[in-house]
Amino acid sequence: MSATESKGKSQTIGILIALLALAGIGVGAALLLTKDKDKADLQKQTKDEQAVVAPVTRLVEEPPPIPEALPTVETPVPEPVPVPEDTEVKPKKKAIPIGTIDIKAAQAVTKQNYTKVRACYEKQLKVNALLQGNVKVKITIFPDGNVSSVQFVQDTMHNSTMNQCIKNEILSWQFPKPDGGKVEINQSYRLEPKAG
Repeated sequence: MSATESKGKSQTIGILIALLALAGIGVGAALLLTKDKDKADLQKQTKDEQAVVAPVTRLVEEPPPIPEALPTVETPVPEPVPVPEDTEVKPKKKAIPIGTIDIKAAQAVTKQNYTKVRACYEKQLKVNALLQGNVKVKITIFPDGNVSSVQFVQDTMHNSTMNQCIKNEILSWQFPKPDGGKVEINQSYRLEPKAG
């Protein structure tokens, strides 16, 4: 057999193996060729030395059988909560615009009510004779003049009982009606024992 014929058969076997592999059959084949240095050596080799084909084996395992019915997980769907027909739908609160207030009139209210803030301090001074310091509050006033919130901006005494008393007092105050919306004012208090 000539080298050209041998090369042709090798290519044919290679094509067959490729086709079988593409078809999914999974053929394993090995073609062992000895090293040929020239045409003369190739022609002298016997058929047994030229090619040895390995036995066909399956490279892919059988897939596991498909179960008859796959398990399912049921997620309970919550039932809608019925809304009574007579329930009134409340509209969302509109943001209150920022207004202005007469500063002198606001200061008059804080000055008039200073004794109430001082009374909160003096109650706690009986518990702690060394209590003294500064408190600064931000007071939010609604368009009707009522106080809507009190926040402590500064507190050097850290006395929660006194602070709650001061907050409750300020929430009861009535300011002049601001123009155009709500306002925020800051009020500072220096609280210390009376000299005497």
